[in-house]
Amino acid sequence: MVLALGAKVSPRSSEHAADYLDKWAEYLWANSNNYGALFQESSLKGTHFLLLKAMYALHSMRPNDVYLYTGHAARSVLTLGLNRSQVANGSSLSMHRLRTTFWTVYSHERMSAFFTGRPSSISDSHIDVAHLEYSPVIDHASLNEDSLDITAPTRNCAFIRAMAEIGRIVETVSTDVLSLGSVSANGYSVKTAETITTCDNALDVILGHLPEYLQFYDSNRTIGKDWQEIQRTHLGLTYHLTKLMMHRPALVLVTLHTHSGEPSPNMPSLQKSIDTAISSAKCTVDLAHQAIFTRIQVIQNDASVASFVMSACVTLLYNVIEPSVTSTYAKDIFSLVERAIHCLDKMDHVGPTTGKALSVDVMKCAKDALMLSNSDIRFDHTMIDEFPWLKCVIPIFQPVAPLTLQTDTPDSQL
Repeated sequence: MVLALGAKVSPRSSEHAADYLDKWAEYLWANSNNYGALFQESSLKGTHFLLLKAMYALHSMRPNDVYLYTGHAARSVLTLGLNRSQVANGSSLSMHRLRTTFWTVYSHERMSAFFTGRPSSISDSHIDVAHLEYSPVIDHASLNEDSLDITAPTRNCAFIRAMAEIGRIVETVSTDVLSLGSVSANGYSVKTAETITTCDNALDVILGHLPEYLQFYDSNRTIGKDWQEIQRTHLGLTYHLTKLMMHRPALVLVTLHTHSGEPSPNMPSLQKSIDTAISSAKCTVDLAHQAIFTRIQVIQNDASVASFVMSACVTLLYNVIEPSVTSTYAKDIFSLVERAIHCLDKMDHVGPTTGKALSVDVMKCAKDALMLSNSDIRFDHTMIDEFPWLKCVIPIFQPVAPLTLQTDTPDSQL
């Protein structure tokens, strides 16, 4: 599975190399599909194997498979009792590894469940194991500089701690904000609005405890080592997408009421939620663009980043449908979408179900959003002048010439 995952994320220097690596990845993945031992007896090694399976599915942009594998891994750590203090607490290296395994599974399973809109398998009320600290058992003085670099990602556990904290918050968001009973046709209830504020504050608290190399909100921060930049980018993308999903229902509610001709839901903080969702989508695109083009270019081989960018684009384009949108605001949104398209083109990733480049899907969504808008922006010819790729997807303003068939053309040529 490690070899399959390595082939999946290796740089694609050419179309031939990409095809070659994909075939190797599929071959190696297929030869690791013996699950018999995994479900006969739970083990630490089997849990790690399931995590690798989930990572492979993540890079293949198959969210349902990610949810399935992380769910199996969650059941495995619960079966082993890694969520309990009497099993995994302690100062030894083996105890540290048990806690690392549990909190890694916890964060991956929670985020997978949240992003796919499904329930989590892990209950916080059944967890009393300690949070991860820096590994206290490695004698740093006995390690040379190269060894310190190699072991740094396993010694510095701030990334896993932060992701686990976000995982704890998203469970509240899933049950108290995004559940069917939390959002009605008339907007949020007072309790739901209070929950959103509480979760927002909890997310902001996480930012205050991050080491310098994880401070994704500071674009001027000195570029760190590759593993630091990868962790920084993924933490930032997860943070912003969590805020985006928490506030996006407000945008959906207002847009649906506007198109149906009904008055907008009465909620004082509704516009604030919409602004937060749009701001988070913008930050997602900016962070991905900064990572791919400046800070850590090898991340362009990480297909999971493409999923974050696509989610941000959908939210941004949803906002264009509003009838109150001006041409200036719409152009600002389309500029961000264009920035996202540059990211996807640089990644050169093809959607697993569409068979098309993801950037083409985004351009098609942008064209649809423009045509569905109730404002005057769909009649603004300068939109096509400033964003010519809108015209490349499907011609908008030019009439389509009638199709004529030449009767003297042989059937074989037709």
